[in-house]
Amino acid sequence: MDPATALLGPEWFRALAADWLRFLVRKRRKPSTVATYVTPLRHLGRWLEDEGVDDPNALNRQALDRWQDVLVHEVREKTHSVYAGAIRGLLRWASREGRLQPGLADYVESPEVPPHDPLVLARDQLAAVAERYRDHRRDLVYLRDRALFWFLVSSAARISEALQVDLVQLDRRRWIVRQKGGGEKALFISTVARAWLEQYLKARGKDEEAALWIYVGPLAGRRRLTRTDANRIWARLCRELGIERFTSRYLRGTAATELDELENTPIAIAKHLGHKNLASVMKYVQLRERRHQAMVDGLDHLVPPAAASTPRRRGRPRPPARSSGS
Repeated sequence: MDPATALLGPEWFRALAADWLRFLVRKRRKPSTVATYVTPLRHLGRWLEDEGVDDPNALNRQALDRWQDVLVHEVREKTHSVYAGAIRGLLRWASREGRLQPGLADYVESPEVPPHDPLVLARDQLAAVAERYRDHRRDLVYLRDRALFWFLVSSAARISEALQVDLVQLDRRRWIVRQKGGGEKALFISTVARAWLEQYLKARGKDEEAALWIYVGPLAGRRRLTRTDANRIWARLCRELGIERFTSRYLRGTAATELDELENTPIAIAKHLGHKNLASVMKYVQLRERRHQAMVDGLDHLVPPAAASTPRRRGRPRPPARSSGS
């Protein structure tokens, strides 16, 4: 279905937004990304229609300010930021095409989004999962789940990237997938991940499904695994192990954090995650308390040993020593 058919607003805006979405498709932006932009376009389009902005020349700074005032009361900060990014992209493109006055994108501001801790598996969670996957079971679902878990951890891939891989790509040592934003990246997995992958494929045998990761069900047969399927796998695993629930997003943060604790360089970690700059790594790497304490303890070498000795407990003052002289 063409996402442009879901747009709202005055006719001129719907035509403009539809052309921009088609431009994004030609740029090979991911379908999910293009679909995500439809919601902010619908919001602005509905607002323009309610405000009677029937002429593109009437879309000016004052109008954009009023629309953003509405956003403050209707959506959260993170959603507001997504809306602002989408509309800025539309306005820049429309200005370049000569269809809107230049500079409008500069008037769309992204709010300050409160920082949040990276989503990372705690060490006890990771240990519990690793212990579960030590079994030598041969059933397909178990082998698939085990292979997928370590594929995601060792590759630091988003679940959307991992689910793109097809069987025809398996003769390679790496796999090229389309990542968030539309660019390409190469997925690399560890030796153990590759061994577990081969065990899963051996148990799977031959079937008609092209996807590497499949859903196995008595009614639906075999089909390509979805993001929802994967998160259900981890939810079931957490219930069985009695650990805090996690999703596929946690595995990417876990990979980044563990790679950092192995003292890999930020540049290497950024490359592995598919980031173009080091700032993005900060969203995924968690400084665990144990390592934080070890880091600050490393400063103690600056203190002379005598000064670093444990101070004597305070009590009653000692009497002065008697002189042995005459």
